[in-house]
Amino acid sequence: MASYERSILPGGEGKIKIQVQTSGREGLLEKKAEILSNDPNQPTAIVTVKAQIKPIIILTPTHLQLSAKKGETVSGEVEIKANIDKPLALKPGLFNLAERLTYTLVELEKGKKFVVRFKRTYGLTEPLQGYLRLETNYPEKPEVTIFIQCDLIQPN
Repeated sequence: MASYERSILPGGEGKIKIQVQTSGREGLLEKKAEILSNDPNQPTAIVTVKAQIKPIIILTPTHLQLSAKKGETVSGEVEIKANIDKPLALKPGLFNLAERLTYTLVELEKGKKFVVRFKRTYGLTEPLQGYLRLETNYPEKPEVTIFIQCDLIQPN
């Protein structure tokens, strides 16, 4: 979105305000804006806005990929870190694999670092795919979703 002065006298100056929505994004962001004018020498100009957006919360790994042979137990974990100076609080949300996997949420460093441990105590009988959604106290990122996939390894 852009806002600007509609009329600028010849030889004068003006300001263009460009806003970029960064909510839900992370990593390198690049946006371009085309500026049109009635200047015969330069009727258009391109302005590029680049930003490196750091995530508010870091998941490691970003997706949990597990595998086991049929009948074997399976387990894995995901680390969650606050990436801003405000303490993080997490509480359980929707878990669509509750009938097939269990999880525990452990706070390792108060308000800063957590681990979610997933486990299937009885043997894996089919591939699983789902997610755990955790609610946060950050208005900028009200929830964190951990995607989980469990694959069956075929015996040799």
